[in-house]
This record gives sequence, structure tokens and C-alpha cells, in this order.
Amino acid sequence: MNTGAWRIRTSISVVFSLVMLAGVFIDVRPVVAQEACPLPAGETPPADPPVTAQQVEDGSACAAWR
Repeated sequence: MNTGAWRIRTSISVVFSLVMLAGVFIDVRPVVAQEACPLPAGETPPADPPVTAQQVEDGSACAAWR
């Protein structure tokens, strides 16, 4: 078995695979945030919650329920 030829073929395969992988990632675009979906006709958006995350964090959420 000729190990020199095997090494060259393996090296070429690795380099070719890396070039192909780089080609895939070159065309990657940043993800665009999802646009707001319009409400269907006749629908209304849900009401705001009675307690916000900030109120829960600072401990004043219980006071909002009283």
C-alpha cells in the first residue's frame, strides 16, 4: 500500500470538504426578526396583563392583585 498517495488523497479530500463548508457559510444571512402578524378582520388584540414582569421582579406584584 502506498501511504504517500493515501495521504495526498486524504489531504485533498479534507481541503475540498473545508472549502465546500466555507462556501455554505459564506451565504449565511442574519435572521430577520419576525414581523408582526396583522390581526384578522373583526379581531381585537388581547388586553394588557394586570401584572408586569417588572412588578414580579421587584416584589410589588402581590400589591397589584389587592
